[in-house]
Amino acid sequence: MTTASLTTAAGQKSSLTTAADQKTSLTTAADQKSSLTTAADQKSSLTTAADQKSSLTTAADLKSSLTTAADQKSSFTTAADKKSSLTSAADQKSSLTTAADQKSSLTTAADLKSSLTTAADQKSSLTTAAHQKSSLTTAADQKSSLTTAADQKTSLTTAADQKTSLTTAADQKSSLTTTADNKSSLTTAAEQKSSFTTAADQKSFLTTAADRKPFLTTTADQKSSLTTAADQKSSLTTAADQKSSLTTAADNKSSFTTAADQKSFLTTAAEQKSSFTTAADQKSSLTTAADQKSS
Repeated sequence: MTTASLTTAAGQKSSLTTAADQKTSLTTAADQKSSLTTAADQKSSLTTAADQKSSLTTAADLKSSLTTAADQKSSFTTAADKKSSLTSAADQKSSLTTAADQKSSLTTAADLKSSLTTAADQKSSLTTAAHQKSSLTTAADQKSSLTTAADQKTSLTTAADQKTSLTTAADQKSSLTTTADNKSSLTTAAEQKSSFTTAADQKSFLTTAADRKPFLTTTADQKSSLTTAADQKSSLTTAADQKSSLTTAADNKSSFTTAADQKSFLTTAAEQKSSFTTAADQKSSLTTAADQKSS
């Protein structure tokens, strides 16, 4: 009778004095909202999470009405709702229990870092190299979080960072792909030798004769690494080294450009004859009558 007689919300409110009466009389969310003016009334009257969500339309209302983290989680079904209601990092962490929830709700690097406290959490939540770099600020953090060489390279941009993070020769080689990176990172001859295992690697890294000389200590190393006559001449400084390294007459001739060089290197008449093909060459090189006659 009361409901039939009182047709307006104002009339209903003045007539229904208890929350129990209000609930039985007001059947729609619209009626409930217009009739229940205080948060206290709303909470006592709306007993289920479904009722609360349909009746409370603003984030401010939702937050004031739902007092526990458990209530907040059950009431907010979308990431957008969760974010608008949970304003502090502390609230977000207690309410969002999975890494998937955390990622969808926390959009900034600052939020991610404050919310995710362990390296394990950071790795599961931060899926891109860009996120990882903005969130992990120290070399120690970067190393524990970035497990693959590919990740390390995209995240560590400076040679200084690379050297502190990559501790083994194997890591250095896999991570540093360019000659420029290799040279700037490996500062000592010992490091260079341990890192480059093949002659091809050695040649691409050591570009000048000065670089090659301290690195290549044996004649065998010199020969495999120095492929051109110009390289051989600049690197081999003594006649003994030149003779052991240059094995063919063609090499001999192309490497020694002056008659003085030729004479000091070719010690026998047989060697002189095979190396000098023209009479002019023979004459300039063979200075004694005995040498000329035998040749």
